[in-house]
Amino acid sequence: MTFGYTGPTEHDAVVTIDPCTYHTASGTFTVMASPSTFNVHFTPGGQATVEFALSGIPDFVTLGDFILPFSCQSTVTGLAGNAGTRLYLTDAKPLGSPYGRQLPVWTNVLEDACRFATGFAGASNVRNKCTYYLFWYHCDPGLYPIFFYDYSTPRFSEVTSVADEGPVSYRYNLTQLFAERTPYNFIVSGDCQDISFYLQICTSSLGVPLLAIQERADPNVGFWTNWLCGTGRDATLLTYYQVYDFNFHQHNVVGDLAFDAAAAQLFSLDGANYRNPPMSWPQTPSNSSYWQKPISPPTSQGSSFVGLVNKYFGSGGTQGETVARTTTTARIQVLR
Repeated sequence: MTFGYTGPTEHDAVVTIDPCTYHTASGTFTVMASPSTFNVHFTPGGQATVEFALSGIPDFVTLGDFILPFSCQSTVTGLAGNAGTRLYLTDAKPLGSPYGRQLPVWTNVLEDACRFATGFAGASNVRNKCTYYLFWYHCDPGLYPIFFYDYSTPRFSEVTSVADEGPVSYRYNLTQLFAERTPYNFIVSGDCQDISFYLQICTSSLGVPLLAIQERADPNVGFWTNWLCGTGRDATLLTYYQVYDFNFHQHNVVGDLAFDAAAAQLFSLDGANYRNPPMSWPQTPSNSSYWQKPISPPTSQGSSFVGLVNKYFGSGGTQGETVARTTTTARIQVLR
């Protein structure tokens, strides 16, 4: 912390840092400076810098306003006031390419990501909380979902290149996303590409890796889903669930775990009532995972499968069938 003096008199002064306050989304914390008192010397037109450690800062993800009261007193001058800043606490150092390409991180993103994971630490918690709250953002009083799921076309994700048997590269337009969310918290439509990439961007801003993949039926004839509820709707209500016909679906993975903030599933992989977005569901094998899992007896909706996929497009009946899949990595090549 640096103090400047513009007068003509060389003199000594005492700088004091009083107990600080950090008003966060998880509560208010008292933060102490150590040391908190400094003897400094000013020359005419000179500066004095003090350095101190802070204790009492939370050891979990959060965000809020940090207020630091200070004074600088001498026989020549007297100064007192508060220094304040918006302080974001992440789980680890934010990640760049290929996860989110944010160096430095956008504070607009941190406003969302830190709120999603506030009060939690550890990569597993961060991924689950970001997935949950990106889907359920409106459960926080005064806030609304960021996205209203519309699977017809992407709004903020633009393909830049497609490699044979390789990843699909995208340009993601964060500038447009935040412009359309003005005034803040205004809901925007988006498809699975928009939503999964934004989840990846959020976790990477907190220092937690997460990648996006696209999955298709094999052969690539499209598929019918099981009962899903898109984000922006109340997934506790059965009336908002429906089956979709997809050419592909994009979601997030890390290792052998799958995450999907775009759509809640009516049933868990055990066939129990679920009505939440998949978080840390197994990604493999294809016949017993997020993609699809046989179940007996059939669900209350008449399907013999749970997970994302029910059957190939064009197949009849409601019980479903085993559907093979192919997987392609989707990566953010350009962020603007």
